[in-house]
Amino acid sequence: MYKRQITRDAPTDLVAAPLWGLVRSAQLEHPGRFGLIDLDGAETSGAVLAEACGCGEPQLALRGGEIQVPRLTPAEVVDGDEGTPVFDPAGTVLVTGATGGLGRVVARHLVVAHGVRELLLVSREPSTDGFTDELTELGARVTHAACDVADRDGSPPSTR
Repeated sequence: MYKRQITRDAPTDLVAAPLWGLVRSAQLEHPGRFGLIDLDGAETSGAVLAEACGCGEPQLALRGGEIQVPRLTPAEVVDGDEGTPVFDPAGTVLVTGATGGLGRVVARHLVVAHGVRELLLVSREPSTDGFTDELTELGARVTHAACDVADRDGSPPSTR
């Protein structure tokens, strides 16, 4: 049996999406009891439906007679000398949630360990406690943007 990763261009059915969510929740509660198959309607897909049902995958799609399964794949990373990601020194690195504890740790690490020189720090509330000065002393140019990245308009909470 040939299985391949479901691609981003795979068709989706927004009407069926809530049902898929419900069944996926049931799958977590009762592993192996429920399965999800997204059919494209092609005759070749119907021909492999029995094989797909018996393959043991909790969810899959049939596209043109081909069984496709969702898989996470590692992102391609350009390796430096020590096998660490290399950041383009001419580029800007975006850090969201930058005024929170984890955001600060990440921003500081990017500057110190990876040599990042341009930072765009985005958070709901702008930083006013000297964190920018600290990063500047470490060699970074810092730009702050106060916005909620979960809000399409991007407006800060205080202006809504």
